Amino acid sequence: QGAATVQSISYAGGMGYRVPAYLILPRGAGLPRGEGPYPAVIYLHEGGGDREQFLSEALMLAEEGVESLLLTSPFVTYPYGGDEIREDYPGTAREGSIRQIMDIQGGVDLLETIPEVDASRIGYVGHSFGAVHGGITAGVERRIRAYVLIAGLPRTSEMQASTSAAPGMLATEFDPALDAIHYVGHGSTAAILFQFGELDTLVDPGEARVFFDAASEPKTILWYPADHSSLVWKGREDRLRWLGEQLGFMITN
Repeated sequence: QGAATVQSISYAGGMGYRVPAYLILPRGAGLPRGEGPYPAVIYLHEGGGDREQFLSEALMLAEEGVESLLLTSPFVTYPYGGDEIREDYPGTAREGSIRQIMDIQGGVDLLETIPEVDASRIGYVGHSFGAVHGGITAGVERRIRAYVLIAGLPRTSEMQASTSAAPGMLATEFDPALDAIHYVGHGSTAAILFQFGELDTLVDPGEARVFFDAASEPKTILWYPADHSSLVWKGREDRLRWLGEQLGFMITN
């Protein structure tokens, strides 16, 4: 697609399971960085979403010579779309969250095997559910250089099961031991950008501030006149520019 090759793949993830994903590779004439090595960004969607959520953004990055890996969560019932239901659905929310963190780390493992990827320049972007698990990952994974956490909650366990279970997600309570607030402050030297919406009814300003305050330095917080969903595209320009500063590429479009 234009400057990119989009590959539908699966790779080795947590607990012996496979992770459905898109691998976006910069290809074609006019690439600003020739044939690499490229920086790379791992994307994780919101609850009820899938690997499609950030596809348009990843294609934009490909035009700037950036590779992307777009994951599908273990909680997604139909990981490849259509009516192909998964057989490895997690038995509990705790199991699913642990698998999710291991899936992200497995994504870093995968990117490190690609000769064109500069493994010292890997970033992460997560929205909502993806931001929560990105916050956890920041405390346990040292190979990711920069995290963008969009509309994440510091304590997912405080949500009621009826509200935490978005379509395609497990309707069981999350383990307090796996709340992101316990991990996001141990991010070593990784830079973290928080993006929140002033009109977000799922993440109020107090929870947003708790999440930000708990995080390790260096960190930045940005606010937008947006709700939970529109925040993704309203914050895109700032997000990509910030990732470029952290990972060493320039957004030209």
